[in-house]
Amino acid sequence: MRTESDLKRSLIHEAATPEHRNRALGNHAARVGFPVIALLLMLAQGTKAESRDPLCPSGMWSPKLEFQLEKATYKETLAWLSGWSYALTELGRSEANRETPRYCLPPCRLVTGQPLLAILNNAFKGQTITSEQAAEALWIGVPIIYRCSKQ
Repeated sequence: MRTESDLKRSLIHEAATPEHRNRALGNHAARVGFPVIALLLMLAQGTKAESRDPLCPSGMWSPKLEFQLEKATYKETLAWLSGWSYALTELGRSEANRETPRYCLPPCRLVTGQPLLAILNNAFKGQTITSEQAAEALWIGVPIIYRCSKQ
């Protein structure tokens, strides 16, 4: 069984290779400017390798929005993101029954808002975006961040 630090090193190494990045993101994601390496590094920072999975944050955190979702307020944006967390968690549970799932849930069995917010902050820092743009970035980012270990 691979340790968390082994997994992080592997993900960072694989995301750093142009072949993997292009295959995983595809041309459309490259056009969006989705910075996978920065996101992986950010998720890896601030976590103790021996204590918990970076995709299963625990404790309190203060969400910082670095983009504007249409004309939504801070609370409305967080509520929108919470809806995505719930929907992706439920979809992840049903994906687990497929032969080749699109993504896999982490050990805590939840897609939390913190990694989703990191995807959006990294992709759209300083921009006003539509919910369609945000959804597209999440559909691109979630299978990369929540990769199945079998794939």
